[in-house]
Amino acid sequence: MSLALRLYLHLTHFVGENFAHMHYEETVHNAALWSLYTDAELHELHNRLLASLPPEETLEVARWMLPALSPVERAGMLNGVKASAPAPAFEGLLEHVRPHLDATARAKLAPAIGMPQFA
Repeated sequence: MSLALRLYLHLTHFVGENFAHMHYEETVHNAALWSLYTDAELHELHNRLLASLPPEETLEVARWMLPALSPVERAGMLNGVKASAPAPAFEGLLEHVRPHLDATARAKLAPAIGMPQFA
């Protein structure tokens, strides 16, 4: 079996298992959470979990996540960070992801987050 075929088979197995896992989370786990907590409580729990991450981990996740989001999702996420994080932390996040966003992405993002100098 060629190396490429082995890689393909491992990747398809991983993707299939990941989809099954996500389906279980989004049906069974979400139903359990929604039966026990209000949306406001879940939002607060989400915020506390994010705040507990070390800055290095947050930056590593952001480096991969932000470029993969749509422009609207990217702006929404960054506006949420801007509203809740200290200005130096927000600016550090922008500088960390800047090299991973092309000029078009930065041009769309800058006015959406109120930072014209980011473009």
